Amino acid sequence: MHAGERKHEQASALAAEIARLARGRAREHVVVDVACGKSALLPALAKLAIPRLRYLGVDRDARLTALAQRDAPAWAAFETAPIARAELPARPDVLCALHACGPATDDAIARAIELRARHALIVPCCHRRPARDALDGLGFPRQAILRGRFHDAMTDARRVLRLEAAGFEVVTVEFVPAGATPHNLLLRARWVGATARAERAKMALCAPLFAQEF
Repeated sequence: MHAGERKHEQASALAAEIARLARGRAREHVVVDVACGKSALLPALAKLAIPRLRYLGVDRDARLTALAQRDAPAWAAFETAPIARAELPARPDVLCALHACGPATDDAIARAIELRARHALIVPCCHRRPARDALDGLGFPRQAILRGRFHDAMTDARRVLRLEAAGFEVVTVEFVPAGATPHNLLLRARWVGATARAERAKMALCAPLFAQEF
């Protein structure tokens, strides 16, 4: 499977998630796709012909948004802006990020929380790893592979807790096989408001394990 086929598989899987959420809706279904690049997701959504869909793609690269806009259907629009400063609709039905690199994933989560998105579909990509970390103090083996995997897991666990603390119910799934991408973790979040889960997540974020950066 070449890179284009792998990207298509990922976009199709995410589009299927969005179609499932839109099923049976009588009103307009607003999807915000941040760090969209040339928007591999838009053609996948178009193939599904989801009724009353409105799509907004956001990327900081004007060249990529121009390419995406060129053949976009009438129900799709694009904005060139960083995720943190983009003008986004309040309470979108879905805010998604398919492989927003490093801290861009955290920006996507921050906007989902700020806008109280009804659903967030976040697929983290590469993780920004510190050159030096606190694992020596924990007696962690000095093995790069183990440290890298531990750091990635801790980063994504912190992201789940952050969403839960803000009022989302989160399920983590492998949305495509590892052969399509090793970064195949999907954070599937649904806004539910203040719950006991949210309080537990707030407490967990303050615990020593998550209070330090690895």
